[in-house]
Amino acid sequence: MSANFSITYDARAINKPRVRGIGRYLYELVGHISRLRTVDIRLLGDRPDQPFQTPPTVPFRRHVRSLKGQHLGTWEQFYVPWRVRRSPPHIFHAPATTLPLLQNAPTVVTVHDIKPWARELDPWRRIYWHKVVTRGLEKADAIITPSASTCADIASSWPHLVQKIKVIPHGLSDPYMGAAGATRTASEILSVSPYLLYVGGAAKNKRFDIALEVFSVLKRKWKSLQLLACGFSTRATKKISLERALADSVRFMPFVTDEQMVDLYSNAAAVLYPTEYEGFGFPVLEAQACGTPIIVSSSAGSLAELPGPEVYFVASQDLSDWSDAAEYCVARKIKGEHDSRRAADWASQYTWWRSASSHLELYDSLA
Repeated sequence: MSANFSITYDARAINKPRVRGIGRYLYELVGHISRLRTVDIRLLGDRPDQPFQTPPTVPFRRHVRSLKGQHLGTWEQFYVPWRVRRSPPHIFHAPATTLPLLQNAPTVVTVHDIKPWARELDPWRRIYWHKVVTRGLEKADAIITPSASTCADIASSWPHLVQKIKVIPHGLSDPYMGAAGATRTASEILSVSPYLLYVGGAAKNKRFDIALEVFSVLKRKWKSLQLLACGFSTRATKKISLERALADSVRFMPFVTDEQMVDLYSNAAAVLYPTEYEGFGFPVLEAQACGTPIIVSSSAGSLAELPGPEVYFVASQDLSDWSDAAEYCVARKIKGEHDSRRAADWASQYTWWRSASSHLELYDSLA
């Protein structure tokens, strides 16, 4: 790969105040690629009023344009092809599943999961996902997925795309490396202990209701136990109605930095992650890196691919299973029996260096 090798990214996921999910993936990807090789990184955004969230050492060129009708796909179907044709890169990478039909450079797309095709959509969005985006996948040169589970889902829906798919797992962000056994305490942030930690936010498929039911059961045994719920905006919090018995014991968290999440994970008795389906599952890696047990559904897509030493799989709809697992974890936490070091060692195999190197190998093969 030459020093002037150029990669253009659809960077809307990091052209915003904070990054999470796909934004984290792109943030880590461009950061590690820029440290592995000298490349010309070009970021395309749609928010002129917002910065690009990138590691401070990443040199890049930015191109930002806001268009009317962006919710209808105008930005990716018109602006992106125009921008790519005007300054052709060696690779164009769409990191968030959607991509343009007109592809003026070798095109890579990352499909994190196929949930958008399964949702109930209005007529226009149904056409867009089932016709336009699907046709874009067919025209792309390569499809990246973060898990074998997502790869299998794509193969089941579109068998003719199998030869294009490359599975490249995500990695752990730097704050989580070596986090197990951290001496910082969550009480420095919230003055709360002991507690269960819920991650996932307010989306229905994340199933916060299951976390509340499990917490309610355990609360009968440990009166001082609290539940910290991460990923809730102020608006989302206002829509949640809690039983009077739980109202003073549930704490909703707005945006939390990775450094604060290390504290929260490390000091939790257990992490509840009752999501119905995930294309990867960052919280599983993060909890293991911090040496904390995490309880997940055994049928939640890719999570079965992350069998860390302190990962507990339970039947998705069985409240008794969830409660028993959580009770077991809390009891072990009190006794200091968590296998923190082995969990952290297991999680350390997932690095962004390895992920970025695999991305570069794929780019090389297509340019």
